[in-house]
Amino acid sequence: VWQERLNELLQFRQKLGHCLVPSNYALNPKLATWVKCQRRQFKLHLRGSPSNITAARIALLEKYGFEWQLRSSSYPIQNEIAAHQKRLKMM
Repeated sequence: VWQERLNELLQFRQKLGHCLVPSNYALNPKLATWVKCQRRQFKLHLRGSPSNITAARIALLEKYGFEWQLRSSSYPIQNEIAAHQKRLKMM
């Protein structure tokens, strides 16, 4: 299922030029839910909590320009994301 949703995200990106799937995306509500779930799992991962997202999946999503935080988000995690990206560069 994960790979299937990733393919749908890539199709969305190809059509619209970004990976910012609206949370109320009527054309593919499953994709909208999946994107929201990826962001939630990433936040858990950053905080060291149990999470279903892997480093490989994070890297793959980032490769395609996936944004972990929406600008309007009320849960700022910019510092955590910056630290994560710094760790990736050190690997």
